[in-house]
Amino acid sequence: MARKILRKRLVNRPNVPPRPPRPMAPAPAHRGALPPRPARAQAAPPPGYYIGFNARIEKRSTDQLLSLCGEAMRSGYPEVNICMSSTGGLLDVAHYVYNVLEALPLRIVTHNLFTVQSAAILLFMCGDERYAVPGASFFFHNPSLETQAQRLTGTLLNEKLQTIEDELARSTLVYAAKTGRSQEQVRRWQENDTTMHTATAARNRLIQAVKPLVLPKGAVFQQVTAAG
Repeated sequence: MARKILRKRLVNRPNVPPRPPRPMAPAPAHRGALPPRPARAQAAPPPGYYIGFNARIEKRSTDQLLSLCGEAMRSGYPEVNICMSSTGGLLDVAHYVYNVLEALPLRIVTHNLFTVQSAAILLFMCGDERYAVPGASFFFHNPSLETQAQRLTGTLLNEKLQTIEDELARSTLVYAAKTGRSQEQVRRWQENDTTMHTATAARNRLIQAVKPLVLPKGAVFQQVTAAG
């Protein structure tokens, strides 16, 4: 009897409407649809990179100079200022440094802070801009031959003299190209042991202007310390 009543109750139970389906969560968008992340801004290098060169033109000093120029490139500097005073040195080393600096993807600015002489003028002429402080000077002369108690035969002496002539000719070409002066005029500067002060240097286009050296606040300054 109890089973019949239960069955009857189940049969007479009002119909319950079906539960609506649960809405599905939207599928996540494809990663490719996300907007690109903005590029992280790189910190700009400090304003200006300056190298102090108060040394003779020798292998150690110029090697350090070139290393500092490489450091400037790696740090993102487009321009290097070389602040120099030098009494000269080895002409073959000067030609090597000149050609390397000319090949670097850097803008070079040179400053004569006191005197630039002999082989050091080649280094100075690398400047895309060239300046001198008031009272500075330049000194041109013929290359010289130095021997250390060496016995020279005629053949050896002629070879050394030819080397001097070749180095002089290459230097003459550089100075003429950089200043716009004739090779004959440049050769006279060398043969007459010519000293040029700032006014004469400006007239002959060794420099663009005479002005004091001023380093901007926050600039990097590196001093060449190697000598000889």
